[in-house]
Amino acid sequence: HRCSLPDVNGEAMAATKSVLAQLSFVANTIVVGKSDAHVIVSSVNGSVQVLDAHTGALQQQFECAHTPSPYVLCAAINPCSGHSIVFGGLDCFFVFSYDAKNTQQWHPGAVYRIDHIGCVSCVQWSHDGATLSVASMTGTVDFYDACVKRVRYGDRFSIVYAALNSVVVHNRFTDEKVSIRSNLGGGVEIELIEIVDNRFVAFSTEQSLIVADMSSDSSSSSMVSEISWHATPDGNGTMKPTLNFETPGYALIFYASELLIVEFGRDEIMYSCRTEFDSAHLVSMRMHANSAQRMLAYLLDAQSICVMDLVDNVEFDTVTHDAQIEWLELNESGTALLFMDGRRALHLYHVRDKRKKSVTLLSFCDYAQWVPDSNVMVAQNRRNLCVWYDMRDAAQLTVVEINGDVEGIERVDDVTSVLVRDRDRGDGDGVVVRYTLNETLITFGAALEHRHEYGAAVNKLERLCEKNEDS
Repeated sequence: HRCSLPDVNGEAMAATKSVLAQLSFVANTIVVGKSDAHVIVSSVNGSVQVLDAHTGALQQQFECAHTPSPYVLCAAINPCSGHSIVFGGLDCFFVFSYDAKNTQQWHPGAVYRIDHIGCVSCVQWSHDGATLSVASMTGTVDFYDACVKRVRYGDRFSIVYAALNSVVVHNRFTDEKVSIRSNLGGGVEIELIEIVDNRFVAFSTEQSLIVADMSSDSSSSSMVSEISWHATPDGNGTMKPTLNFETPGYALIFYASELLIVEFGRDEIMYSCRTEFDSAHLVSMRMHANSAQRMLAYLLDAQSICVMDLVDNVEFDTVTHDAQIEWLELNESGTALLFMDGRRALHLYHVRDKRKKSVTLLSFCDYAQWVPDSNVMVAQNRRNLCVWYDMRDAAQLTVVEINGDVEGIERVDDVTSVLVRDRDRGDGDGVVVRYTLNETLITFGAALEHRHEYGAAVNKLERLCEKNEDS
């Protein structure tokens, strides 16, 4: 029989029952196969039948005469792939596999004999399909490595194929894991593209692209996305996409002059556009966590920047310039845009304030960046470190003389530091010197930008005042 238990708007309805098939034997095991398309039933005397899950029609039938025991006592299907079924018998267990690529049929597989184990009372797969447990009437429980193959990626990662379309990526240094299963690839093998920053992984099949975040602060189920994908071959083989994971929670994919944006945990393309520039320095996306703002800036051509509002999916503004643009970055709220041109000049464009438009901050710039989670700008002009705590007034800047090149900005424990490598100190690569910024001004500026965060800003300012009093 087939029973249906529909659930509409959270209210359980009456169950419906119908006859699926009339069997010639008493079924002692029933499992549902790949994509709910098959129902596999077996009898104690070793007869196995494959039925259509919708019509009940008999599609295949097997007799387990090739096994050491003609008895079938239990069964379990691989939860990840749905392509492997293990049957337990007397002193043995055996496997049936589904050929999704060629015949689309089930085939008997390997037989594993275990002397003196007795009747196998239960078989069970692990949630990732990589381990099989076998219990017997004698009280023993054995565990088997059930993976199809293992692949080493460098000295840090191991990739376990629980099935052709299901893998587990394991970071052996941090013990972080992520389980990935392809639902769009048609059951064919998924292939690794690359692992980025020892955290983000990308796989592909003939019909899909999979991206995942395996960080310890994110659950694997909510940080895996699969989208429809058709690779385009070039003269040197299949083209590989360029991946950018700098925006938390999102993957930016450059492929064949197109930019695709995918949110982790959602199996769809959030936004796509045409652009010839696939450098991570020529695209910037900001998704403010406490507001509905979703802004994207990318190059239309070498001298034009398009600013998109992804919430309404409309072009918010277009910035045109008289020189080639080599770098751009939105601030954390998406209200202002910094960009640098081929003449090394640094410019600020107010996206939402049309009265101010574009402002030239420096005529020569070696480095520029927004301080993370703020509206403070930091730039290097030869031996000067320039800081703008108020982006609304470009004339008010703080200049600090430095010796070396700015390498980045670090914010840790209410302390913001600019990292400068002084090559005149030490040997070889020099010494990294930290220049501390005014955290009070940074917090105050962020509070002015996000008025709904006044409470958090006040708490942080009070905490900074207490630190200053203690010191």
